[in-house]
Amino acid sequence: MSTTQATAWQETLAARWEQARAACIQRGWDKPGSPTISAIAAKHGMKWYATRAEDRVQDFIQFDAHGLCNKQLGFGRIKCERLVEILEHVLAESGDGKEIGSEETTHHEALTHERFMEAWGIPPDYPLSLVPITKRLLNFCDAQQIGTLKTLLQIWEAVGREGLLAHPNMGRRTADEVKALANAVALGDANAVRKWLPLNDAENGLSLRAAVGIIVARLTADERTLITRRLVEGMTLEESASGHGLTRERVRQMEGSFVRDLRAVLHWFGRDHAVMLERWTERCEWQSFVAPQITPDDTTLVIAGIEAVFAETPQGVARRLAAESDIQTWIDRLIGEPDLHLGGVELQAFMSAHVAETRHVEFVAAVSSNSTLVIDHTKGVVKPSAPCVRDTMCALLQREDDPMPLTWLARMVTAVPGNEEGDADYILRKRHRWKSLGFLDLRRVLWDQ
Repeated sequence: MSTTQATAWQETLAARWEQARAACIQRGWDKPGSPTISAIAAKHGMKWYATRAEDRVQDFIQFDAHGLCNKQLGFGRIKCERLVEILEHVLAESGDGKEIGSEETTHHEALTHERFMEAWGIPPDYPLSLVPITKRLLNFCDAQQIGTLKTLLQIWEAVGREGLLAHPNMGRRTADEVKALANAVALGDANAVRKWLPLNDAENGLSLRAAVGIIVARLTADERTLITRRLVEGMTLEESASGHGLTRERVRQMEGSFVRDLRAVLHWFGRDHAVMLERWTERCEWQSFVAPQITPDDTTLVIAGIEAVFAETPQGVARRLAAESDIQTWIDRLIGEPDLHLGGVELQAFMSAHVAETRHVEFVAAVSSNSTLVIDHTKGVVKPSAPCVRDTMCALLQREDDPMPLTWLARMVTAVPGNEEGDADYILRKRHRWKSLGFLDLRRVLWDQ
């Protein structure tokens, strides 16, 4: 485009711009809190540029016609003309002092929104993905590149309910949902706002405890039951779905959605997340960051869900490997106890002496799943699942400091239930094989006695 042509369209546009600019200043749109151009365009069914979605009227009307056309980076003829057309559509309406297209929200209320968010310490970049809005509203916001709560409130202030309904993908229920949220914030009603925002009960700002509480409160009764079965009770997908007429895939989706929501909240509350993860890794108390919830069951569900999030982290993998190593060490020590083959080891006494108190339940589960061991719950002892003459003999020898006569050793072995075949002849036949396998020191037995 030549200089002459550029000057011609700029001069043509200049008079229209100055008229629109003066009317905007008269409305007070030269001050902070003026509506965004994208919101105005949406109301009137006009297009605006997604890359400039956050631009406000005040960002432009500080410039005269020459400044608009020459000082705005990346702002050429098409954008300048479209901007003027958008403002002219608005200014053609009756200038009654109300905000654009909104019968419910005034400029006074717009300032109230700002003051409420500032007073409660709500960050301007608080993401809509953490606000419990319906899927349809979230999809609308994604399509319109509305990523934060502040931006959604600003658009409501600019266009109101009718402006939102002008959008083809906006239904009345969805518009009413935005209205309810905006009105609660505008009125400064903290109790009402807590439905959407995790306000701290004791002080300004947002609370991790309240944020996870909102996630649980959104669950239906069936979702809560099924997710509890999976995360708290450790049921399989099939067992969890039983009796609810659902597929295992649907249960998996419910569980995954719940864990993802918790992960997103933990990511936002990064400082608390880091401390909790460190304490969880070190097996220290961390539950106080999110407890208590409304009910003990809710608290248990939240803790189980957060542990599922932690388990997927590198620290979680390292902790799991360390835990498995600890359990195996304790199992090996139990198997090495001489009493195991001589009537059994008292389980509770063994755990008190060797197993960390916080790991007792996990250790009992590991013993129960070990094919070589069996728990006699009536006596509270652990025994070998299949008694073995060799192991019983080695256990007897381990308890004595001096070598044992063969006949004495055989009599003690056969006295242990399950080892009736372990007489002197049997031991004599097996002694060299047991020696070659490293189980028997021949010097420990007086073979001729």
